[in-house]
Amino acid sequence: MRIRSSYISLVLMFVGMLVPGAARAQVSDTALMASRRSMVTRAELQAALDEIDRGTSSGVYSAALRANKQAEAQVIRTRLTEGDLRPADEITIAVLNEPGLSGVYTVSPTRTLTLPGNNEISLKGVLRSEAQDYLTKEFKRFLNDPSLTVTTNVRISILGAVVHPGFFQVPASSLVSFEIMHSANGPSGNVLWKKSTIKRGDTVIVDGPAFEVAMREGMTFDQLNVQAGDEIEIAAKPSSARFWRILGGVSALATIFYLVHNVL
Repeated sequence: MRIRSSYISLVLMFVGMLVPGAARAQVSDTALMASRRSMVTRAELQAALDEIDRGTSSGVYSAALRANKQAEAQVIRTRLTEGDLRPADEITIAVLNEPGLSGVYTVSPTRTLTLPGNNEISLKGVLRSEAQDYLTKEFKRFLNDPSLTVTTNVRISILGAVVHPGFFQVPASSLVSFEIMHSANGPSGNVLWKKSTIKRGDTVIVDGPAFEVAMREGMTFDQLNVQAGDEIEIAAKPSSARFWRILGGVSALATIFYLVHNVL
């Protein structure tokens, strides 16, 4: 009973980070799903890039912040030139009155979308925010006046201090905080948000402080420039047993240092 109560308390505390005041009592999956934000446009990405460039050239950033901003700028430049839709991402397309063309499509290794009849549509250079208008235009090659609803997903992993770590296809417009709760079944312990990160290979694209802000402000995968294959690593505070092991190791080193120092 104590374990279940502590788990419920943890979930309530986590939800409390996302929803203010009296609205907390009304939180539900439906409400969280409805809180998805629109995705970042090309103009917004360019404006963010221009702001970073102005900051780095003016010398207002510290050396550490300048390095972080330069890395962020490179991620944005890649999005602007190469687009967002990567191999193994999924795109859900609903075509009005055309069930044969509606469905879930997987982006090919050559970054194309293959329709029934082996008709291909290139996705290179297309941002997620542009996908619906772009695909509507492309479908005009096959249909008269097509009406499409497009949802772009991104393939990510959520690892570390969560109940069910693993690989997931999630809507790019979804809140990171929601998918940690919904896809990975929530935190598994005392989470340390300011040490959690998002990595692309060996490169950290969202560091701990930025991750903490993203959780607090309810940012989406798209707003954080997440792409296929990125890894969300949820950090946790050391358990009490681990703490005492670490403390014991530190004490042992201190004893050795003391003995060596006195012998010499």
